[in-house]
Amino acid sequence: MTIDAGQFFEILGTTGSIIMCASSIPQIVKTYRMKCAEGISGSYLAVLMIGMTLILIYALSVRDVVFIFGNIVSLALTAILIGLRIQYRGGIGRNPERKRRKEERKINHRSKSPCKTEGNRIGRRAAASSME
Repeated sequence: MTIDAGQFFEILGTTGSIIMCASSIPQIVKTYRMKCAEGISGSYLAVLMIGMTLILIYALSVRDVVFIFGNIVSLALTAILIGLRIQYRGGIGRNPERKRRKEERKINHRSKSPCKTEGNRIGRRAAASSME
C-alpha cells in the first residue's frame, strides 16, 4: 500500500493537531490538582489565544477541517487554562494581596512558592520520617 503526498501531509497535519491539542492537558491537570496558577503567564496565554484565533480564521477560509477542529479544541483547552488561572490567582490583573505577600517574602529572604509542590510534599515526608 502506497500513500500519495496528499495523504501523507493529511496524516502529518492530523498528528500535529492532536499533539498540539494534547500539549496543554498536562498543565491543566497540574494547575487543577495543585489549585495554584502561580507560574502561568497571562501574557503567554493571551498571545497564544490570539495566534490560535488567527490560525482558526485562516483554516475556516481555506476550509481545512483538520486545522479547524484542532484549533477549536486548542482554543477550548486554553480557555480552560485561563479560567483556572483566574480562579486560582484571584481574578484578572494585579492582585494587591499577592503583591504584598511577594514583598514580605523579599523582606524575609524566603523565596518559597505559595503553591504546594511535589517537592515540598516529599521534603515534608522525609523530614517527618527523619525525626522518628
